Amino acid sequence: MILQTQVTVNSSKQEYFNNTISPFPYFAVLGVLKKRADRKSAETYMNQFLKGDLGESKENFRLSMMEVVPWHWHEEFEFCRVIKGTCRFMTPTQTIELKEGDAVFINANCLHMVDLEEGVDEVVYHTQQFSSTLLEGPTGSVFKHKYILSVSNNPCIQGLFLSGDDSNHLPVIASLESAYTLFLQNDLGYEIYIRNLLSECLLYIIKTFKDEFSPSAGFSLPINNRIKTMMTFIEYNYMDKISVEDIGKSANVSKRECLRCFSTYLHISPFMYLTHFRIRKAMQLLESSEDSIIQISEACGFSSNSYFGKVFHHHVGSTPNGYRKLMRDTNSATTS
Repeated sequence: MILQTQVTVNSSKQEYFNNTISPFPYFAVLGVLKKRADRKSAETYMNQFLKGDLGESKENFRLSMMEVVPWHWHEEFEFCRVIKGTCRFMTPTQTIELKEGDAVFINANCLHMVDLEEGVDEVVYHTQQFSSTLLEGPTGSVFKHKYILSVSNNPCIQGLFLSGDDSNHLPVIASLESAYTLFLQNDLGYEIYIRNLLSECLLYIIKTFKDEFSPSAGFSLPINNRIKTMMTFIEYNYMDKISVEDIGKSANVSKRECLRCFSTYLHISPFMYLTHFRIRKAMQLLESSEDSIIQISEACGFSSNSYFGKVFHHHVGSTPNGYRKLMRDTNSATTS
């Protein structure tokens, strides 16, 4: 079983999709959003929500357990369906509440994040990511140019909501679940069935939401790229002392425009985004390295060890040492 506790991204906040070049460029996730997630419960979620399927043995499958899925993007299309609970799915221009039975289509290259709704302690969801190469056929095909590129090349298409209460959406939501189940069952021909089902789902998206493919007010490809540039700057420089002015200059915009972009489109200030990023980096180092707490604090750009401990406890709910011990204990439990 591959257990994911953070989104793995490159220097441009693009999520790594390790199977894009595989013979079957498709990836499935059983996701859990849970405050103070304890990885000792990983096996419980596998048993409860896979119901005997073979997901734990498949290379293109993972269990994801996080408190929040941070801002990121990927070149692949994605469908996500909520199985339990309520969460907020966000793009730079949208906030969509997803409850049990709802689904969302996430366009290629779309910045997005997911977190828990206020008062909700747990959300379980299924995600399917797939490369356009799975559907498009040979170079120059009608499938690619008439259908796929009309979606993937349009920055106005971000998250498209599929309500479980809308009878028109129910067949496509059922098709998504069929694709997910077929993948886990691993029967002969599952790749062909999944390709067919996802092709039908994408065609449904094109037909149903064609009126939403026009430009969104206030959002464009240049703004999208500007935000990604500033996120990339933070990725490269989080370990140093950087200001909002520095972040803005990386995209050739003023401090005021930098603040506006983060506030309007990411719903967070640049400083808070930087703090969250540093905390995630610290969590990675606490789990994977033998560096001291002071070394990790300095490596992640915190001004002092005491300030690091205070901020870490506020965001994670434990001290850095406590988090390291918890991760080592749960790693031992899940590998034993």
